[in-house]
Amino acid sequence: MKEALLYGVRDLRVVESPKPEIGPYDVLVRVRACGICPTDLRKYLLLHESAQVPHLPLNMGHEFAGDVVEVGAKVTRPIKVGMRVAASDYGGYAEYARLGPCRTEEDIAIEAIDTVFELPENVSYEEGTLMEPLACAIHAVRDQAKIQVGQTVAILGSGQMGLLKMGVAQAMGARVIMVDLREDRLAWAVKLGADETVNASTEDPVAAVRRLTHGEGAEAVIVSPGRVPEMIPQALGMAAYLGRVVLFGGYKKGTSVPFDPNVIHYGEIILTGCEGIGVKPSPTDLLTFKIALDLIASGRVPVSKIITHTFPLDEITVAFGVLERMEAMKVVLKI
Repeated sequence: MKEALLYGVRDLRVVESPKPEIGPYDVLVRVRACGICPTDLRKYLLLHESAQVPHLPLNMGHEFAGDVVEVGAKVTRPIKVGMRVAASDYGGYAEYARLGPCRTEEDIAIEAIDTVFELPENVSYEEGTLMEPLACAIHAVRDQAKIQVGQTVAILGSGQMGLLKMGVAQAMGARVIMVDLREDRLAWAVKLGADETVNASTEDPVAAVRRLTHGEGAEAVIVSPGRVPEMIPQALGMAAYLGRVVLFGGYKKGTSVPFDPNVIHYGEIILTGCEGIGVKPSPTDLLTFKIALDLIASGRVPVSKIITHTFPLDEITVAFGVLERMEAMKVVLKI
């Protein structure tokens, strides 16, 4: 089968690999589409300096959808051959992906295939690739930012993940202020229904968010992209008294950020991180993935609108180049 593997910095190769063989607790999926995650781009550009890389070579794809073609004899969940599914696990940059147990047989009550979910009939494979990133957005907004109905959230970064968080926050009844340096990215936010936008290249974003909240600040601020540590003190300056600041994006190893700790102390602000969903699997993750698919199927978060480019697997390096140059919003590989 064809498979795209990362061998080193900017060293991504499409190779021939053996078709995976499954065990009794495994599921084999014929991959039809796989999204490219911003974390994959960081691994491609910086490798160990910016992202966790468990081993090399590595099949980074983890946002994929396809058809179940084999089911292990001891799989207890109602997963059948021919079922259209979305999945979240490594191995998605290939024609076939094996989803197998990551826990002991004694703890098989929560199986590794708990990251495989049947696609609703009205959800395409391409839309299904957004299940995992949308679940991550839900985790950031619901669990870490703890948004409530009627509150204001400022989201720094209007890329693919920022837009998904905007959709989740609005679905939860929040008012959203999108902040970005690029007018074209803010135009995407407006197109998808942002309540307010702030161009940080033309005005002070802290002052703008304060102005848009009548001087109070936002109850929650989510720093969506990594790479720009200067955003962190800005986010703290935007937060309301008792507000929460969530760091969603990862940073280069060894990054240090100077900021005035009195902002946190006197503002009683909570500064927290958000690694994503499914990194340390739990029963809550199962519900979150299902909620993500429900939001996609209902159209409450219109994920298809952010898919701007599709490429065949053979052109994966071209696809990564488009993302690196910020010429795309969401890129999906058709496999």
